[in-house]
Amino acid sequence: MKLSEEQKSHIVDEFTYVIEKMENSKTLDESLYFFTGIHSALNRILNMNYSSELLFTDMIVHNCHDICNARMQALKAGQTVIPFADNLGQRLIELTRKLSDVFFVKTKRMKILEEMIATVYATTGNGFYLNGKIAQTK
Repeated sequence: MKLSEEQKSHIVDEFTYVIEKMENSKTLDESLYFFTGIHSALNRILNMNYSSELLFTDMIVHNCHDICNARMQALKAGQTVIPFADNLGQRLIELTRKLSDVFFVKTKRMKILEEMIATVYATTGNGFYLNGKIAQTK
């Protein structure tokens, strides 16, 4: 992905701000709110400098937020069959920090994005089912 130094600096600054805000959040709701800052920053740069790599990264981050947010709303509506993992907030912070650390190295970024989507996928119906199924076979 070809980005200007200014765009790279903006991404680094945004990650720094978002991670700090996520770490200081008192609830998962609040942490997810700040997590959207990554998607917003990537989206702004994407609009100025299209890159399929940046689009892919942005869409994974955006989908992670949407999946978590959908489960959050379902839980608030009383659908408690599929809970959030107790450490989901901390895990999202950890993965966001890791993504920040390797963002400009494609192969490493892809590995973190895979971890991120797998972590969040566990909050979906099928992800919850598969985690239970995998746990039974161990």
